[in-house]
Amino acid sequence: MTSKSKYSNFFIITADSAACKFCNYSCKYKPTKTPFGLRYHLQTKHDDQYQILTKKEDNEKRSVGSSSSRCSIKRFLPNTGGQIPGQVVKKIQG
Repeated sequence: MTSKSKYSNFFIITADSAACKFCNYSCKYKPTKTPFGLRYHLQTKHDDQYQILTKKEDNEKRSVGSSSSRCSIKRFLPNTGGQIPGQVVKKIQG
């Protein structure tokens, strides 16, 4: 039984253990537990792979952000109400 996780690129994961794909390291592993041992091994023995993992995690964190927080761009200059250059505003004559 193989668990599909973000660590599967770096470790061969079975139901109760994990083995490093880059060296002879193996350890007990439960998919429900926090994998500090796996992270620590990558960080200390395979720093290049650890950098790949952290970059992947950062990208996942950024993509989880809510759409409302991404749409909070100000359309006008603060405190002046002036238009941001490059935007067209139609004036309504009345």
